[in-house]
Amino acid sequence: MKVQTHQVKKEYAETVVRLMNDGFHDYIAARVLLMNSLLQQGAILASTAIEKYFKAMMATKGNESHGHLKSAHWKAVKSLYPQLFAQLNPSFLELCQKCYKLRYTDDLPPDYNIVIAAREFLAELDHTILLMEGSIVIYRNGEPAKTQFVAMRDLGDLRLVSDNHLFLNIQKHAFVYGSVQVFHDLRKLKNGTIVEVTATTQKPPADPSFTRPGFVPDPANELRYHMSHEAIQPTN
Repeated sequence: MKVQTHQVKKEYAETVVRLMNDGFHDYIAARVLLMNSLLQQGAILASTAIEKYFKAMMATKGNESHGHLKSAHWKAVKSLYPQLFAQLNPSFLELCQKCYKLRYTDDLPPDYNIVIAAREFLAELDHTILLMEGSIVIYRNGEPAKTQFVAMRDLGDLRLVSDNHLFLNIQKHAFVYGSVQVFHDLRKLKNGTIVEVTATTQKPPADPSFTRPGFVPDPANELRYHMSHEAIQPTN
């Protein structure tokens, strides 16, 4: 992971710090939820965390954008910081954008479909946040200010460092599939029915994209569905 640092001008520093702090709190809450197999709740907070970090990145140049995570946010970051954006996974950003809609499942549109795999999601979230944390430098009294991320890392706070492949010095793929992970498939059918399953797996899915289909109806049997991963043991 290569991170190019960018010093924030004094007039933008307060806004950048506020957005980064808000994003960091959501990120830590998302990690705790994901590590405890609360995948939908963790993914929702991951979405708001990335949204706030993107807004912080934009604020380093005096720019702003309102609303929840959307393509306009990452397009702005791509334009401002192309080297950083080249290390992000666009399909993960699209997944996080979709996750925000899980706040109210009754309002999901027909054919809405989502797959969240705990260790895979956690690893990509950690990668994404560390990239943005490492790219922003704010000086106070001539010295780089310590962010909440750095402070918690230096303390070895388990909410940040536990199951974090970056601090464990493990390659992302090896981390994700080195242990059993929980995954969740959810789909809203055309008739409004929501079908979902939570199960465990240790094998990579056939589709590597974060926006892979899950719980796909079998055209030959309306009562049969295909999960996104090969399951070991259903948990509900």
